[in-house]
Amino acid sequence: MKQYQDLFFDFDDTLCDTHHNAEEALKEVFGYFHFENYYAQYQSFHDTYWKNNIYLWERYARQEITFRELTIERFKVPLQEVFQDRGPDDEFCMEINSKFLELCAQKTGVVDGAHELINYLKSKNYRLHLCSNGPHDIQYRKLESTGFINDFETINLSEDIGANKPSILFFRYALEKTGALPEYTLMIGDNYDTDIEGGMKAGLDTLLFDPQNQYENLSVKPTFTVNSLKEITKIL
Repeated sequence: MKQYQDLFFDFDDTLCDTHHNAEEALKEVFGYFHFENYYAQYQSFHDTYWKNNIYLWERYARQEITFRELTIERFKVPLQEVFQDRGPDDEFCMEINSKFLELCAQKTGVVDGAHELINYLKSKNYRLHLCSNGPHDIQYRKLESTGFINDFETINLSEDIGANKPSILFFRYALEKTGALPEYTLMIGDNYDTDIEGGMKAGLDTLLFDPQNQYENLSVKPTFTVNSLKEITKIL
């Protein structure tokens, strides 16, 4: 088996349990802003929010919208459906989003086995690098809250780079910053479109973390696929 030297790690939902942390924060936002005045049931707001949020993140990854547009629209769309007179203005949506991100950044939930995996890989002397789409301030706060802040030799964020995964520009920047050689570098992440396809286009081997078996019928498969982080210790 090839001996890798550098490991590029996605952060959200690969190490940080971002989805469940956001679920908790979203419910707190619902109460904080008294959205029960607009929605009879929290679940209706929840379902509309998540459907729209997933769509917006896909557009952001393709660089069709800015992060500011994403943060406004993910709350504007679900609230527009229930505001009786007019939709919420951008300023109010930004206020909601700021509170939401503040709450998300405080959450400590990590994917099962994440810290154990990182400690194992460090003991094997791999060079670990974070490669994440997301805003600088929030990602650093999440790294602090989840206890990963000191685990990576470099932290590569889309906001700092000016390009998102899967853009080849993101990976070229990360390779140059880290000094990693593509042939000895493995990209590890949970999102096929951003982490795996992006890594492949950059000439990297890839490892897909697929706990829900979402990607069983891929036409172009990653180098490795695992359903749990613990399985990675059998590969590396």
